[in-house]
Amino acid sequence: MKPSIDIPKRKVLIVEDDFYFYDLLAGFFAENEFAIMREDEDSFVDSYAEAIKLCDSDAPDLAVLDINLKGKDKDGIDLAYWLKSQFNIPIIFVSGKTDLEYAERLVGMQDIQYLSKVA
Repeated sequence: MKPSIDIPKRKVLIVEDDFYFYDLLAGFFAENEFAIMREDEDSFVDSYAEAIKLCDSDAPDLAVLDINLKGKDKDGIDLAYWLKSQFNIPIIFVSGKTDLEYAERLVGMQDIQYLSKVA
């Protein structure tokens, strides 16, 4: 009999200021064998500062970010640049923002995708 090998799950950092939408994303990724990075099972990550704090102790394999985050100092695009500089991971933006200003801030960033919340 072969010994079982415990393969660690890929880790996803989800940063979203709307709990309902965060919960939907977390459910999707959990069903697809990802470990959700957060303080505990009942919490969610909704700010730049909280995301940075989580990444101090563990590196994500993927980030799913909203552009609007809790707090006024940094947004999801600022966080994406930080994550790219630290971990060089793929990033998926899921946002209702469609302004050209936001798109211009993403020019030149590699391995990103943008999904709109607006139908």
